[in-house]
Amino acid sequence: MVSEIPPPDGTESEWTIVGERIRVARESSGISVRELARRIGVSPSHVSNVERGLASFSVRALYSVVSHLDISMDSLFEDAKWGASHENSPQLEVVPDAPQPQRTRLDESGIVLRKGDRPTIHLGSRRWERLTSSSPLRE
Repeated sequence: MVSEIPPPDGTESEWTIVGERIRVARESSGISVRELARRIGVSPSHVSNVERGLASFSVRALYSVVSHLDISMDSLFEDAKWGASHENSPQLEVVPDAPQPQRTRLDESGIVLRKGDRPTIHLGSRRWERLTSSSPLRE
């Protein structure tokens, strides 16, 4: 289940950014590598490799990580610059679709993301779409 993902062209790997965010959240929660590994059902070395950007978690393990660290999935991937140069990296894209329905105030406020406007992440054979805006609601 370990995916080796080398950084492209000597640049920092996107998974390194995600791994660093997991490490910071884990440390701020006071959870050891061994304890997080036990909670999510993987080896401590796998957690360490993910935190260093040398491996990635499965979708199931990612959901377990964010649940145990009490963080959002968006916080891991937000602003990470996924490049098309690596086949193993999730590809962020806006998927074009059929004509959009009439826009409403909720669309304009950013509360609703219509299908054609949603950022997507491709992980393996699955596609995950963000359904809501990542920005907090403001009055």
